[in-house]
Amino acid sequence: VQAYDPVKGRYSAILLDNTEDEIIYLPPTSIKQINILDATSFAISYAWQAQSLDKLYIILIVLLAISWRKQDIIIHRMSEIVTVMVLLLGVSFIGRFLLSEYNLVKEKAESMVGTRNPISTVEMIEYRVEHYFSTSQWAKVALLLTFTFILISMGAVALAFCGDDSISGAVWLAWTFVADPGTHADAPEGFLVRFVSFSITLGGMLIFALMIGIISDYIGNKIDELKKGKSRVIESDHSVMLGWTDKSIAIIQQISLANESEGGGTIVVLADAPKEDLEEHLALAMSQERGSALELMGTNVVFRSGNPLEESELQRVSVLTARSVIVLSPESLSPDEADANQVRQVMALKALDGVNGNECPPVVVEVQDVDNSELFTLVAPDFAEVIVAHDLIGRFMLECARYPGLACVLESMMGFEGSEFYFEEWPELKGKSFLDITCRFDDAVPIGIKSNSGEVSINPKNDHIIQEGDKILVLAEDNDTYEVNDGSYETNKKIESPPAAEDAKQVEKIMFLGWRRDMADLITQLDGYVAKGSELWLFNTVPVEERNELLKDQGHKSELKLDNLLVYNVVGNPLIRRDLSRIVSVDHDGETVSLDEVDSILILADSVSIENGATVMSCDSRSLSTLVSELQQTATHPLMFLLTHSFVFNTFSSSYRISRSACMTRRKKLWVLPLLSNLFHQ
Repeated sequence: VQAYDPVKGRYSAILLDNTEDEIIYLPPTSIKQINILDATSFAISYAWQAQSLDKLYIILIVLLAISWRKQDIIIHRMSEIVTVMVLLLGVSFIGRFLLSEYNLVKEKAESMVGTRNPISTVEMIEYRVEHYFSTSQWAKVALLLTFTFILISMGAVALAFCGDDSISGAVWLAWTFVADPGTHADAPEGFLVRFVSFSITLGGMLIFALMIGIISDYIGNKIDELKKGKSRVIESDHSVMLGWTDKSIAIIQQISLANESEGGGTIVVLADAPKEDLEEHLALAMSQERGSALELMGTNVVFRSGNPLEESELQRVSVLTARSVIVLSPESLSPDEADANQVRQVMALKALDGVNGNECPPVVVEVQDVDNSELFTLVAPDFAEVIVAHDLIGRFMLECARYPGLACVLESMMGFEGSEFYFEEWPELKGKSFLDITCRFDDAVPIGIKSNSGEVSINPKNDHIIQEGDKILVLAEDNDTYEVNDGSYETNKKIESPPAAEDAKQVEKIMFLGWRRDMADLITQLDGYVAKGSELWLFNTVPVEERNELLKDQGHKSELKLDNLLVYNVVGNPLIRRDLSRIVSVDHDGETVSLDEVDSILILADSVSIENGATVMSCDSRSLSTLVSELQQTATHPLMFLLTHSFVFNTFSSSYRISRSACMTRRKKLWVLPLLSNLFHQ
């Protein structure tokens, strides 16, 4: 490759001889030698005039000239070639980048000329640096490597000029000065050499300080990401809980009980809350006094912070490999807004169904308003199990109030302590009648059948035939504690079932203390249970005019049409003994009633107080205070029914113990029904 120097009127040349693996710097044929300074000045002037780094041989001339101890020495060592090429590539890359940035800054600066807000070069450089630091996570590392390379390159060139080292030796010496500050004490004698060594060492100290800072920031950011729960969950056959509410602790307890027979499991919670706060809630529930503390029983709880509505977040918690998904309704939103949020959540889960050949696991969704449950059938039919917790607990409450003791039965069956319900398919029972399979399980009681189409039949007829794909619904201690026997059993004697006795409905007087959002549905449900002429006394602080509007649900429901109930409205505060001592209805000509005349009293967790800013704990306190006021009014009350609002495990346990102890002192019948959060897993 030849280059002509128009200033001095002569050529500079480089000859590459591949046959002998030698690089020889030769002058033109008419010239025996080329001066190093002449070649260097020529290369710099040419590069400046061309404003381009495409002619790499120009830089190569300079580096090769510096690497020679004398002008006519031939390089035989491969290390020199490698060092020169590395420096060449590094300088070329950095130079190209700086040149492109210079052209960009120059272009933008020219475009801003004449405007009211002209920019300076310093501002533009700061803007570009900020751009790279905010858009690339490797900007700090690239800056550190660039500074290191420039320092070593410039230091090596200076050492080569000042001393007798080759370019490869100068590069190594410069690196030792950068890596080990104490090495410069052994620098060769000479003011220039030692000054250059000191300068390289000082720059190396600054670079290593910058490196330590970058590494420290990187490790700190990674630890913060782990604390915030941003990493992916690598699990399978786990339970996923989307959202975090007061029900979560009780659900975790029930799932832990279910996993106990399997040696434990994994629960992954994805909620739009800081991971540290979620872990603090769990630790607080586990640190309660014995008897009310949360027991995981070998189950591992993993928290992740994120928006459950985003598909990327759902994939991060491995939804498609989970055993089941529980979607909790946000309590901070109104019922309609919360249900709309749940519809979107189901659609997000439905979008993942079938991705990479994986089907979405069973999904259970909590809905707040029973009128919105049909929306889920429209957007994703037969995809999710919809549970309207508010409506479901209201119906349980009515049944338990009219049949004392039923609350204990429901709580025993719905929880994982003791026996609970299980579905299982048994091919060996195909073709058998339901009567034939009643004694085919030694440690379980068959109570129903789930057909292949998904229809569940409780207590079917004796001649119902088990078809292929049908699952037997049993009541058993655990899913692995029962199996089909060989059928070798005998009955001692034939016993005919007695005829079912139909109880004649009696006229009742029932009182509701407090107000619920779904009061209209509750009253309609009760109307179908009681005898004609029964009375319902509504005792709360809501004015009568507002009650009619609340029962219509802001125009979404029609007027109440009751066949059996007569509704009496009483305005008062159940917490005040004076209001309880004389209960007077504002309608029906001011008819009065005493607590002794009432058959059942239902103390509701007042939703009006919650709408006014009361907390769940304060609502439980109001219910307990109402209970104490009731106990002080009468000592012969036939039945009290307390509905606590709290889902918190230790909170409900505390409320339950207080309620029981209060009734035992007055020998009352009290039935406490918490919102059965374990239904979501069952």
